[in-house]
Amino acid sequence: MKKRARIAYALGAILLAGGVYGVRHRHQIRETLRDWYHQYKDSKTQAVLAAYEVRERADEPLVIYDDGLKNGWQDWSWMKRDLHSTQNVYSGASAILLEPKPWKGLYLQHSAIGLLGYGTVELYVHGNAPLDLCIVDGRSKFGKKLPLEKYCQPAGNGWSVARIPMRDFDLPAHGARMSGLVIQARGEEIPPLSVDQISLLPDLSLPPAPTEATVAATVDLTADHHPISPMIYGMAFASPAYLSDLRLGINRWGGNDKSRYNWAQGNAVNAARDWGWRNRWATGDKSLIGPSSAADAFIKANLAASTQTMLTVPTIGWVAADSNTSHYSLNVPKAGGSPLQEGFADGPIAGYDPAGNRQLTSVPSKARKGAPFADPPSAVGPVFQDEWISHLKRTFGDASHSGVRYYAMDNEPDLWDATHTDVHPARMGYDDIVKNFTEYADAVKDVDPAAQITGPVSWGWTGYQYSPLDRGDDNFHTHADRNAHGDQPFLPWFLKQVRAHDQQTGRRSLDVLDIHYYPQGSGLYMGGGTDKDTRARRLRSVRSLWDPTYTDESWIAEKITLIPRMKQWAAENYPGTKIGLTEWNFGSAQTINGGLAVTDALGVFGREGLDMACYWAYPTDQSAGYLAFKLYRNPDGFGHGFGDMSVRAASANGDQMSVYAAIDSATGDATVMLVNKMPKATVTAPVQFAGLASGTHTMRRWRVIPLPKPPPPGPGATGAELWAYRHQPDPVALETLPSQIIPGGRCQVTLPPYSSLLLRVSRGAK
Repeated sequence: MKKRARIAYALGAILLAGGVYGVRHRHQIRETLRDWYHQYKDSKTQAVLAAYEVRERADEPLVIYDDGLKNGWQDWSWMKRDLHSTQNVYSGASAILLEPKPWKGLYLQHSAIGLLGYGTVELYVHGNAPLDLCIVDGRSKFGKKLPLEKYCQPAGNGWSVARIPMRDFDLPAHGARMSGLVIQARGEEIPPLSVDQISLLPDLSLPPAPTEATVAATVDLTADHHPISPMIYGMAFASPAYLSDLRLGINRWGGNDKSRYNWAQGNAVNAARDWGWRNRWATGDKSLIGPSSAADAFIKANLAASTQTMLTVPTIGWVAADSNTSHYSLNVPKAGGSPLQEGFADGPIAGYDPAGNRQLTSVPSKARKGAPFADPPSAVGPVFQDEWISHLKRTFGDASHSGVRYYAMDNEPDLWDATHTDVHPARMGYDDIVKNFTEYADAVKDVDPAAQITGPVSWGWTGYQYSPLDRGDDNFHTHADRNAHGDQPFLPWFLKQVRAHDQQTGRRSLDVLDIHYYPQGSGLYMGGGTDKDTRARRLRSVRSLWDPTYTDESWIAEKITLIPRMKQWAAENYPGTKIGLTEWNFGSAQTINGGLAVTDALGVFGREGLDMACYWAYPTDQSAGYLAFKLYRNPDGFGHGFGDMSVRAASANGDQMSVYAAIDSATGDATVMLVNKMPKATVTAPVQFAGLASGTHTMRRWRVIPLPKPPPPGPGATGAELWAYRHQPDPVALETLPSQIIPGGRCQVTLPPYSSLLLRVSRGAK
């Protein structure tokens, strides 16, 4: 397929370059070549997924329907149906009532999940069943149709049970994925029928997941010393209670709507595409009025908790005129495009001029006032960002004292044309992004030279590699803008250009290379999948932060090695630049699986020497994700968590258990974090220390473990009660275990399935 794709593109280039056929059939050629290219990408991604498959049976059925759609399944049907019919029910309170008109279909959809571990599709049918069943694959393509009646066996009271082996669908032997299940009528009309209890059953031909494992850990307190930045323990918009309980290092004011924060009005933003391009309040507290009122309240709360502030400075050129939700943009296109005039990235695109919507919702925003600052600022005319920095400096002090230390130059400018299409529909190029960044960064530094500036605040993988202009109409394949800039990935080029600019001005305009990162695998962050396959991929995907042997299991299908990559790019192109991951989230932090991903990621951040990280936005209070932060920062209520000086640690099997270690520089205590990533296995972990004084030591222990789930609501439960039950966080607990006395160089600990454990070993020997 790879060879075929290369030949196809070569052929296409020839045909498109000239000739009658190339002119007349250019569109068909482009579509064919694009299809072949994506087939190649799909096959590459499937090969990556197959490489990480674990050949063991699912630990329980994956329920698709039981009194309603479960586990993230959605109704995408084009058949008349009632998903909560009480007319004929096999089990529970309701079933699906179908009216099978010719060729109509019940389509139950899910983000793509791996099928290894599941052997059978099971469903119950009441009534005549001349219907076809098919599986929709991971690329949303409908597969082989099977006649449902062929598999039906009597189940009593007019019901039949159909159990269809996965092998009958002719799925790939490895890497098979499913994103939907379709029950489709044929060409004739049949009477209504009911369907109930739809599940994927475990493949009993595969071995079960292990229930016990022994994984050794080693810790060398004398090797690989480097400080762990407290700024890696950050969130966005964390409440004062979170700041106090979790002892966060930094709290970020950012996100899509903060690109359009009007500091002069004080409490107004525009929600952009997230909520119909409506103006609204900047915070939930509508009592905050006056210039910078919402931002000032945020900063004051951070100062009270001794937490650093990161503030987003709008650089997009337009901010909300007010907080009136009745003011919103109209007739906004589905996506942006290339600017009508080259070099005018703040102007119109083909078929859309933003001028009207700018007037409806916004006021101009500029980097510099070019005149004496006023506090309060003028209530009319443009908003000036350097005047805002002056207000913050006057109110809180400069960045070297008690003022705001970190200023981010806006938020994801590589997505403005998609997120803020109403006021900024034109896609930015390499030169546009650098020009925008340096204009505003210089304005901030002129007012507060001690400020730490972060940028370019790239959204993710394509933002690291390309400019928005490179998207073109072939999804970055030809990337003309990158080619025009020496075919250099965007971020290294950006660093090099900013360095040259700073050498001319004699000071840094960029202190922190600021990026965002969300795993792109199906169902991880987007969709929050909790099935067997997604849980395993979520934990593996943390390896993309650092592991040079790990190939990402998404459309990226490359070795990302995120933190080492960014550190190398900075070292090569602008030495001394710090690295900040100011949005990250691996999804489902309300589950124990998602909480373990948070625990693992925080350990990686410390070990790999990341300078700053802000989880987006904040996990649910007392959820597994919340307790992951608490285990690192404040498990005992006195701040005695994980250490601040990283040391070498290794696990005998990193797929089963992660290990991180650090020394607490204040007390000299050795700290070890262990993460059991096995959902069914209790792990026995012998831990061997090097560099620990001889004699015996006191070892304190805290762990985060899953608790039994409460029973579901009874038959008389309301819809609200059922919704609350389905969406409640996994029950978890942070437990303090009894202290132990251990010999100088070793100990042995036990971790229940899907749990994390913090050890704190005293410095002094007895």
